[in-house]
Amino acid sequence: MKPWIGAALAGALALGGCQTTADFAAGGAGTRTTVKPPDTTRWASRKADERTVIYICRPLACPEKAGVRVRTGRSPTRTPDPAALEKLARETLPSRVEAASLTLETDSKGYTKLDVLGTKTTTIRDFPAVTVDVRKTGEGRPMSDRRVYLFAGNTLIDVYAMSHSRELAQRYADEFIAGFDIDDRPPGS
Repeated sequence: MKPWIGAALAGALALGGCQTTADFAAGGAGTRTTVKPPDTTRWASRKADERTVIYICRPLACPEKAGVRVRTGRSPTRTPDPAALEKLARETLPSRVEAASLTLETDSKGYTKLDVLGTKTTTIRDFPAVTVDVRKTGEGRPMSDRRVYLFAGNTLIDVYAMSHSRELAQRYADEFIAGFDIDDRPPGS
């Protein structure tokens, strides 16, 4: 069993309706995000810390082993510059994956590596976002990851979905994001 699956399954005690919120600022402006799994009968969950929830697909509930981690935090800015997001997608994130891959390759004596399959800037639920698709090879079957950075008002939502299938990782990320309750109140509204 992969370490991330074992650790997540060991702590998967809470069964759904998990919430991660960003507090509203004085005067009613701010962003509140509630994170819930799309199907509590499929996903076991545990709260890793105050702002992170890990979901593992229950045995036989998904066609492949799968997990989703959702982390919320303060966004560096309420309205990210499109050029800055493009740089994040095209330069910063691929270089971070490459650095992580070099570390993995060194630690595994060239056996394990990461490959960026694609990055893009987009709009999800009327908020700017960056997506990154990565494949990890070398330990059994390849693992596919979909990472979404969603800049929802004052909150940065980091969704990390993984499965042996790239299509499933993408689908699970999309399903979780579709189920978010995002209450964004811009200043002066």
